[in-house]
Order: sequence, then C-alpha cells, then structure tokens
Amino acid sequence: MGGFGSGRHSRCKKKNITSKSLPLDIRKLNRENLLIPGTSFTSKWSSNGSEHASVSGSVYNDYLELEYSHKTENIRLRIDFDWTQCHYGGERAWFRCPFCNSRIAIIYCAGIYFTCRKCYDLTYQSCNSSDSQRLLDKIYKLRGKLGGEPILWSPIPLRPKGMHRQTYKMLSREIDLLTMSSNNQLFQKYESYP
Repeated sequence: MGGFGSGRHSRCKKKNITSKSLPLDIRKLNRENLLIPGTSFTSKWSSNGSEHASVSGSVYNDYLELEYSHKTENIRLRIDFDWTQCHYGGERAWFRCPFCNSRIAIIYCAGIYFTCRKCYDLTYQSCNSSDSQRLLDKIYKLRGKLGGEPILWSPIPLRPKGMHRQTYKMLSREIDLLTMSSNNQLFQKYESYP
C-alpha cells in the first residue's frame, strides 16, 4: 500500500496533449494577411530541423480548403470561418469546427482531420502534470525571472540589474513559500511510506 505509482495521477488515463498534434491558428493566418479570398498558403511543422508535416490552404469568402496527405491518403477538407466584432473596433476571425461547429481559434490535426481540441479530446501538458510537478514548474519559472537555474535546492539568485527592489522581494518571498510547500509535500510522501 502506498508504493511507487499508486497515486491518483498514475491510476487515471492521461489524455493526449495538444503539443503532440499539429495546430493551425487562425489568428496567425490573419496577422499574416492570409485570410483574404483568393490567397493561398502553406503551413509546415518541423522538429529537429526536419519537416514532418505540411498543409496547403486556399482561402475563399467564408471558408478555407485544406489539402494534405495522411499516410497514403490525400485529404481535402473544408473549414468554415467567420468574424466577430471586437469591442474597441476591428474584427476577429474564428474557425468553425467541421464536426461540432463550435467557434475556435486553433484547430488541431491529431489523426486524419483538422478539428477542435474537444472533438479530439486533447488537453494541455500542464493538465496531465501532478500537483507537485505544477508546483515545481512554478518555482522554476519564478527562478528564471530572476536569472537563476531551475534547481530547487540552490540559493535564490541575486537581484538582476534593472529590477525594482520591491519586485525582487515579492518574487523571492514567493519562491521561498512555494519551496517550503514543495518540501512539505515531499516529506509527507516519505513519511507515509512504511
């Protein structure tokens, strides 16, 4: 009882994560002026310097037509999009999921088709992390703001040049509190072992 891997997070099935799928962001396409009817674009995804996927798109009045290949099959997929008015002027573009028709900014390809995160049942990396891992990630992020290494037991770095003293005190105090909380979690785990 209480052995390695017996915790709550190891029992539940972890979902697939968004970072392991191919995202297509309509905000990025809009920033690059690629949502004008009649334009075409190509999005590419690479890792370690080599391209592993690409998709070509043609823009029409209120939809995109994506062309790509999946394994040996050539896919042609229509993705509708629409616009909403922003409060301070201008418009914002949204994809319409081809399966559930929800309005979204990013569609993902985690299988054959591009669809929304909910239709593929995708989650973010941080949602699959344990509470203690999220706490450590927060400590490391704060240490990075101070120019320090992501090492839990190292002393808090000196105040970086240009940082206000009050900001440095606040960040240092938060690092101390989170580190104490992390240590308490760690010691409670070890005390529960027989």
